[in-house]
Amino acid sequence: MIDDCQPVVEILELEPNEYIKFNLRNTNITMANTLRRVMQVEVPILAIDLVNLEKNSSVLPDEMLCQRLGLIPLTSTVAKEMNNVMDCPCDGACSECTVELTLNVRCPPDVNRMLVTNKDLKSSNPDVQPVDFTSFVPSGLDPDKYGGVVICKLTKGQEISCRCIARRGIGKEHAKWIPTCTVAMAYMPDIRINQEVADQMPSEHKHEWAECCPKKVFKYEPKTTLLEIERADDCIYCGECVMKAEDIGCDGLVSVKFKRSRNGTHNFVFTVETTGALPAEEIVLRAFEITRSKLKMMKKKLTEVAQSEDEEMHDDSEGQDPLM
Repeated sequence: MIDDCQPVVEILELEPNEYIKFNLRNTNITMANTLRRVMQVEVPILAIDLVNLEKNSSVLPDEMLCQRLGLIPLTSTVAKEMNNVMDCPCDGACSECTVELTLNVRCPPDVNRMLVTNKDLKSSNPDVQPVDFTSFVPSGLDPDKYGGVVICKLTKGQEISCRCIARRGIGKEHAKWIPTCTVAMAYMPDIRINQEVADQMPSEHKHEWAECCPKKVFKYEPKTTLLEIERADDCIYCGECVMKAEDIGCDGLVSVKFKRSRNGTHNFVFTVETTGALPAEEIVLRAFEITRSKLKMMKKKLTEVAQSEDEEMHDDSEGQDPLM
């Protein structure tokens, strides 16, 4: 049996290489927003941090080329086990804290234009590779040609040769270490239709009202003439349904509120989109681990401060003259 006071996670939709949508119940806005921030800027991943350019005859300046290389997502499932560069006992270039990637491309003399993509990057670690986006290429297009992140374009005789070092980091340091595209958080809606008012509405008004919602939360069934709530989690609190009900003379037809648990806490809907560096569900799991670790550390520090203050008060009381 689940304790009503414990936070509960319910997964609604999951596409590991794209996004995860889940409900977080029995918590407050402070903890929900903390989790959102941790998913964005506290989950460590790998990204190119150093670039040693040997040749660059493209039209892109060296600085811009290095910036584009740094923003390329890399698969980072091993980042959790790797060391931070500052904490590693090596000199900053071992397999425990860095991964080396190379880029060596040259446009042939008989080709007018050549695309340089993340597929041209070669990694020394088979577990750390540029994220593959071929599955997102629309049908009818060549996945090998359009499935990579474009770094630059080369023309006849132009070439790029460089050595890149990828390091572990978090989004607080730089945007290239952010594992998510977006992390959307909203209150879970509590939507209720007044059936007494709905039963008095003509069919054309029911259909018109159900179609007014931009997110298609409501559904009208012509056979049963009933109004139903079909996609409550997609509600964006725009108020269009309430205003439409007033316009057609059906005040009180629907109420939209923030959903609360029995213990007074709120429920939230999260949608987390990944860059591909980590599977969507792994970002959420690691965010929970990091949040829990931070809370444990805070509890420990507060306990130490309280004990220190108690000891100081005890010492002061012993040092006082009993006749004073």
